[in-house]
Amino acid sequence: MEYTELKNDPEQFLKEQTIVLWGRWLLRNSKSDLAADVAIIPPFITKAVKDLVSLFASPSCYNSDLNKKLVFQLDTVDKYLYGHPEILTKRLIFFVINDEEGQHWYGFCAVNPWQAIVNEHLALGNKKR
Repeated sequence: MEYTELKNDPEQFLKEQTIVLWGRWLLRNSKSDLAADVAIIPPFITKAVKDLVSLFASPSCYNSDLNKKLVFQLDTVDKYLYGHPEILTKRLIFFVINDEEGQHWYGFCAVNPWQAIVNEHLALGNKKR
């Protein structure tokens, strides 16, 4: 249905489901170098992380309303990380998020330097044996 909307109306914007499908399609072959090296975080998790950062970035006094917001956002991120422990082993972590009006998609990439350090140490360790 979304494909038909996009085909018939070029003014339509991509929806979150399309972005998630595209990310999963890119990483579909679990034995590829890309899948072993890259993680693509779904937009709803990226939004939860963004909301957490903005809650922590704007100083305010602690109250029960802030606590409720934090619990929801932290719970969402915690469950995702618990279900995907391999994320921190990836060298590149891509985040995709839609702006507040829903008209533009933004992508961010976090480079995990620890992965390169760990790989180098493992390689050196294997050479010494």
